[in-house]
Amino acid sequence: MLYTSADLVTKLVIHEDQHNWAKFFSYIYLTAGLLAALALSLRSGNEWRVAIFATILSASGLMISFGFERTLNSGIGCLSNHRKHLESIEDCLRTDHQLPVVLCNRQGPTRNLLVGAPRWGMIMWIFVGLGITATSVTTTSTESNPNPLQLEARDHDSQDSES
Repeated sequence: MLYTSADLVTKLVIHEDQHNWAKFFSYIYLTAGLLAALALSLRSGNEWRVAIFATILSASGLMISFGFERTLNSGIGCLSNHRKHLESIEDCLRTDHQLPVVLCNRQGPTRNLLVGAPRWGMIMWIFVGLGITATSVTTTSTESNPNPLQLEARDHDSQDSES
């Protein structure tokens, strides 16, 4: 019975680990797609349309990053729970001088990568959104209040063309 339980929990650990990595790669693909759409939108000419579209993309990226951070945290917690069950089954099966196979209390770099990437993604999308907002505000303010040197040069050019 313990061997059957150990086999089942081992399969659950492998499945949950593969599922976490699939979620991580889905997050990477979605983020890359949003960044590509953002880069393509920045090439268009209409500043307001670009600003609105980029703001929507930034908000979407922020929500996607937050959602994937939550789901990856949940998946890592579930994986840790399965590993603890496997460790307890292994303790029942192990004789005195055998080394454990399952190490449950480790905080490896892959865990930091799985959880850290969406967190860094949230920070990135906040800065992207703020940068686009600042750029669109600056562009709008320069259009409504042109630089006096540009006005003076324009007036000077128009006087030269009249004479």
